[in-house]
Amino acid sequence: PMDKRHDYIYENDVALGRMIDWLKATEDPRNPGSRLFENTIVIFTSDNGAEKNSNIASGPFRSNKGSVYEGGHRVPFLVSWPKGGVGDGTASDPGKSNETPIGLQDLYATFAEIVGSPLPNLRAGETGAEDSFSVMKAFRGETITSRPPLFFNDHKEGKDGAAAALRL
Repeated sequence: PMDKRHDYIYENDVALGRMIDWLKATEDPRNPGSRLFENTIVIFTSDNGAEKNSNIASGPFRSNKGSVYEGGHRVPFLVSWPKGGVGDGTASDPGKSNETPIGLQDLYATFAEIVGSPLPNLRAGETGAEDSFSVMKAFRGETITSRPPLFFNDHKEGKDGAAAALRL
């Protein structure tokens, strides 16, 4: 029997599958003979942990959305970009796991690296991406062992309603 949560997961899977099927079936107008899928970065992820606190929503991880514990911020992160050297998850290039901790803020520096654009110059008074770190090497399968720390804010678990955690 399907409940609303499992129905949502199924619908999400169907929508993502339809988009990938379309990208694989559609010729890339910039590269005749190639499909859009080959040169499109496809990312599937979430913004933070599971909304509901249950024994299965966050898997084996403690707590849920809004918490500094793993269940509050650990989410799936799937990426594909065949022409960029990022596997496409097909039988000839099956998906791989990578233990590198990343955050969504890292996408800014990663995309800047991909397009060859520098991040804002903080010394010149510009702001933005000061906590972003390129994870392109992780996308390509390399485990990144040294990176700036990740900072998690918690609005649920702290004594006074707020807490923070730092992950190195």
